[in-house]
Amino acid sequence: MKQLILCTYLLMEGYVCFAQHEKQMDYTAFYKTCDSLNKLKKNPELEKGLIQQLNQLDKKTPYHFFEEALYFIEKNQFQEAAIFYQVGTIRQSYYIEVNSNYAPNDNWMVAESMKSVSGNQLLLYLQSNMDNYQTVLGLAIDYCEKYDYQFSSKLNYLDKYQNAIKKLKDLQAEISKNKAQYKKTWEEERLRLQAKKV
Repeated sequence: MKQLILCTYLLMEGYVCFAQHEKQMDYTAFYKTCDSLNKLKKNPELEKGLIQQLNQLDKKTPYHFFEEALYFIEKNQFQEAAIFYQVGTIRQSYYIEVNSNYAPNDNWMVAESMKSVSGNQLLLYLQSNMDNYQTVLGLAIDYCEKYDYQFSSKLNYLDKYQNAIKKLKDLQAEISKNKAQYKKTWEEERLRLQAKKV
């Protein structure tokens, strides 16, 4: 019952965010934050503390990854949020494949809501720096190749686990192959969003 209430709340929150998000969000300020983070030029890596946090989440259902991503977003820690989000997409994709009764149930709905709400800002953040986007995808892929999803071990369905990772690898390859086109599209999107009135 508690999860159903949380799910309902998140769906309503998602509706409010998506129905009014572009009117409320100050994209100029958001992109200034993105630019500041990009100028730090810190080489993204999976630090020991982040690995430990991810290992703990690997014992839980997929929505916990998106919940943690939202927590990092609230603290303006977009880099960490993006890593947790991308690992979460792999974990969720795999878990849906191996559990036919998972989607759509309460946990699935909570995960989808959190994924949508967190992904809305994180994808814009990642698109503000293509090289960083590629690096974050690489970190998520490397993590999932190195560490098993303990909640639903890859040993049970290794082919489906590899397929979930392959989806992110395909995205990484697609961006790399069409770098100029993606950069142009994302820059146009940025200008369009910044031109909106807050």
